[in-house]
Amino acid sequence: MTAESLKETIKRELPAILREDPSFRDYVLELTRQHHPSRGETEDWFYALLGELRRDREAQTRKWEEQKAEAERDRAEQARKWEEQKAEAETGKRQDLTPAPPLAMPGLGQCSMRLRSR
Repeated sequence: MTAESLKETIKRELPAILREDPSFRDYVLELTRQHHPSRGETEDWFYALLGELRRDREAQTRKWEEQKAEAERDRAEQARKWEEQKAEAETGKRQDLTPAPPLAMPGLGQCSMRLRSR
């Protein structure tokens, strides 16, 4: 019997032998555990990985919420400053347009308002 024919015979007969002979199945499983993790080890690894992904996602969500809150605070601060500057500019315009005594200018008539220079 050649190695190739032996492999073919094992492939053909092994499934039935594993179903029918529990001690042989345990022996084969023990041989494979040296090279491959068990189902429990694989599930533990998988659930650990899922937990790590969940924690990373939660951390990213917290960071995103913090960044959004900071951006909103910055936007509100800029809006407040804009309104302050706008109010100051309006107040300044009103002060620049103070009534002045009429000026008599030869050839131009009278002017009742004058701009104050800053």
